[in-house]
Amino acid sequence: MHNVFSEITNMNLQTMAQDMSSQDITIPVENIPYMPDIDSKSYYGIAYSVFLSWFGIICAIGVIASEKKNGISRKYQVSTLSGFNLYMSLLIPVILTTIVCIGIATILSAIMYEISWGIILIAILLLVLNIVASSAYGVMLVKIFDNMAITIITLFITVWLMGECGGSFETYMFSSMPDNIKLGSPIYHMTRALVENSCMGESEYIASGIIYALIITVSCSIIAMVADGLRKRGKA
Repeated sequence: MHNVFSEITNMNLQTMAQDMSSQDITIPVENIPYMPDIDSKSYYGIAYSVFLSWFGIICAIGVIASEKKNGISRKYQVSTLSGFNLYMSLLIPVILTTIVCIGIATILSAIMYEISWGIILIAILLLVLNIVASSAYGVMLVKIFDNMAITIITLFITVWLMGECGGSFETYMFSSMPDNIKLGSPIYHMTRALVENSCMGESEYIASGIIYALIITVSCSIIAMVADGLRKRGKA
């Protein structure tokens, strides 16, 4: 009886094995999108280029202080130059000086540390727009406070906070900072756009980085010219 049962069991197993072998077994495969790894040298080389460009106004602090000391700023106030011309006479040198400084640092870091910037034209566009926006922000602070010490203190505090939220000191991939706070930092958008351009050649944050830069440039420029106009008329 035991032998008969064993034979029946073996026959059933063989039949099941034959049935399974005769059927095609399909295992569903799904490709999950992911961002390729980026090494720390490339990440922080990019992040610090974005972060440090926000201190571009410091390049002009000595000139601004000298003009104020020698009363040149007061001569500007009684001149026939328009507020726009006065504003651009400070903004353009700051932008050009910052571009030269960041450009040299970027080229040297790319050569010495083999930092990849991805699609070069996109990287240049984002860096230049970031410098224009940061320069406009710095000039706005100068025009509002008209005091170099207060300007520098305010600049360092605000830019440090933007960098802390934007991934300048720790990678945004592993940051515990809430997304709604990170998205409020222009440094986050620029850093993420440049990092993803470096490792993937594309980024959803390129558009938002450009929009942020344009909004900051326009709004800060308007505020700076209004503040300078009020001061020129003796109302500030």
